[in-house]
Amino acid sequence: MSYQAVTFSFQEIPSASKMNQLGQNDAAFNDGTGLPSAGSKTANVATEQGTSSGTPVDLATVGPSVTVTIGATGMALVFLQSVARNTTGESVNLYYVVSGATTVAATSVLAFREPDANNRTVLGHALVTGLNAGSNTFKMQYATSGGGTSYYSARVISVIPI
Repeated sequence: MSYQAVTFSFQEIPSASKMNQLGQNDAAFNDGTGLPSAGSKTANVATEQGTSSGTPVDLATVGPSVTVTIGATGMALVFLQSVARNTTGESVNLYYVVSGATTVAATSVLAFREPDANNRTVLGHALVTGLNAGSNTFKMQYATSGGGTSYYSARVISVIPI
């Protein structure tokens, strides 16, 4: 089963076929086949690479990135994760950028100060609103603040259109 829109006019007495379609729509919502597919995507880059840039940049191996279809809500949940460290114990920063139907400049999801320069798994998330419906590509970028070089490995981006 799948959902099919049914329209009614003011004071219309629904036909048997419209009533049957309403029942089928109800069953489709109940079993999940009438719900839109979230179309969530995840990508990762395992390689450790670093930057000493204080502004968001791509690493030598760009990304990871995912392309998802944003619906009429114009919203998505974005999750960024990485194992990160900084050589002088300064902040490691995770960002996302959006291109395609929408353009969004580098937006910080996580700025994490790593005081002892050890590897730490860091995770940040954001509810992104105001996106244009259609195909949008979300990509991770990186920066360090306060000095040193920040290194990132096991980089993961997940996007869930909602």
